[in-house]
Amino acid sequence: MNFGKFDLGLYTYRSGSIQLSGGNNPLGNYAPTGDIDINSTTLMAAYNINENMSLLGGLTYNNLASGNVTTIKGSYEVTGTSSTGYLLGGAYSIPDIAFRAEVLYQPKSKLNTMTAYDATGGVYDLVKGLINGNKDTEINRPETLTLNLQSGIAKDTLILASYHRAKWSGARVFIDGTQLPGVDPRINETFGDSEKFTIGVGRKFSEQLSGSLSYSNEKGGGDTSTSLFTFSNGTQTLSAGLRYTIDNMDISFGVSHAQLGDVTVDGGLGDIVYDNNSVTSMGVKFAYAF
Repeated sequence: MNFGKFDLGLYTYRSGSIQLSGGNNPLGNYAPTGDIDINSTTLMAAYNINENMSLLGGLTYNNLASGNVTTIKGSYEVTGTSSTGYLLGGAYSIPDIAFRAEVLYQPKSKLNTMTAYDATGGVYDLVKGLINGNKDTEINRPETLTLNLQSGIAKDTLILASYHRAKWSGARVFIDGTQLPGVDPRINETFGDSEKFTIGVGRKFSEQLSGSLSYSNEKGGGDTSTSLFTFSNGTQTLSAGLRYTIDNMDISFGVSHAQLGDVTVDGGLGDIVYDNNSVTSMGVKFAYAF
C-alpha cells in the first residue's frame, strides 16, 4: 500500500528449517529425523526521499513452531516460541532505465525455549530416570545480508542479479542435558555460513506475457561434515517462469531444478554419504491489483 511518500508491505516466509527423515539406527542409517521450522512475518516500510532514493525498514516476528528431532540418543520434543527483530536497508533507482539497487540487513534472532527429552535405545535407555525431562533449548535465525540489482539492457529486457549471505555459524541449535560417563544427550550443532549468487534475465514478450530465466549458486561448507543435520554441499539451481496479465490480475507459473552438492557426513559412528541428489519444484501465483 502507498501512503504519500511511504510504501508499506506485509511478507511472510520460512526463514529457517531442519527437515530430515533419517533412520536413527546405529546398525544402519543413523541420520536423524527432524521437523523444525522458523517462520517469519515482516511489516516493511519504504520512505521515498525522492524518485531515486528510498530508506527501508521493518519489524519482524519470528515464530518457532513446535516440532521434533529424533536421533539415536532419543526423542526431543521442542516447544514452540517466538521473538521479534528488525531489518534495515536502502534502495537507489533510475526509473528511465528500470535500474534499481537494493540492500537489506537483518540481525540474528535468538529463540529460547524448552525441549522434552525421552531417551530411547542402547545405554541411554538404562539411565532414563537420570537424563529424561525438560531441557533448555536455543535455536537461532541467522544474520542475513541481501543485495538485489536490476537494470534494463534492451527494449523490454531486464538483467537481474542478487547476493544473499546468511551467517549460520552464529546460529546454532543447542539442547542442553545432563551428562553421564558415556552418555551425552545434548545437541550442539553449528553450521557453515552460506552465500548465494543469482543472475537472470527477464523479458516482456507482449503487453500480456512476460518471462524470466535465472541461475543461482549457493556455496556449501565442503564435501565433508561432522554435523548430522548436513545433507548437501551447496546447490546449483536453474529456474524459469512465465507471467500472464489479464486486466488487473497476474497469473504466474514457475519451475525450478536444484542439483545438491555431494557430501559425506562423519558423525562418529560411521559415514553417511549423500550423492546425486536433486530437487524439482513448481509453483503458481495469482495476484490482483486494486
